[in-house]
Amino acid sequence: MRWWFFRRRSCPASIRRTGLEESVLPSRTSSRRYLGQQPYLLPKDLGEVNRLDFQHYVLRAVLNVERHMIDAPISAWAGRLGSLFSLDIREGWKAMTPPIAAYFKMQEQEIHNIIEQAGKEWDALNTCYCFVAAYGQKL
Repeated sequence: MRWWFFRRRSCPASIRRTGLEESVLPSRTSSRRYLGQQPYLLPKDLGEVNRLDFQHYVLRAVLNVERHMIDAPISAWAGRLGSLFSLDIREGWKAMTPPIAAYFKMQEQEIHNIIEQAGKEWDALNTCYCFVAAYGQKL
């Protein structure tokens, strides 16, 4: 077997690039293409490189990041605030009923019944919604 068959071919001197162009991934005119489920340490395409650059910029620009987890009570067992939060959640789900019913091939009335049943369960189980708030100091 010829070992030089797999050897990397060098570019002619006329098309070699120098400087910054070598470190930038080529842009593609088509949609993103990358290995789907393959784990890889480095970015797989230019979109991923741009996302990581932005993430690095944002994380460098913020100091003293603090995170607070707040358990927001849902339903009437928590008083007026819990009742309003429960109402907001139920009305939000009711507003999305037509696309949900179409996706699951169900009647809209069935979805409404499920939403009302969820509200009763929140009352019986003293349910809380875990809300995460994060903030930091800008440089």
